[in-house]
Amino acid sequence: MIAASVSLANTEPKNITQKPVFNEDWSRCKKDKDCMITEGPCGEPKAINGAYSTPHREYLVKVQQMLLCQALVQHASHEALRVKCVKGKCDLVPFR
Repeated sequence: MIAASVSLANTEPKNITQKPVFNEDWSRCKKDKDCMITEGPCGEPKAINGAYSTPHREYLVKVQQMLLCQALVQHASHEALRVKCVKGKCDLVPFR
């Protein structure tokens, strides 16, 4: 049985075109309510500012076309994580 974890397998570009870049502003916050949980390019949990959910989705569509996500390790359930604004950046923390 594979233990649940939040880790990615290796990702490789499928082609040589310019890869879209994650905008770090999408993670900035002032309070916990600014943040939401979403997914990263290979389905891993990711915390972003909810105001940027549309550009983040557009980024995912572009970057997922360029990545080959190989044999992903089972991710921890999104329900086991919550978002929190930590030092001005949305972050994932475990429920306690």
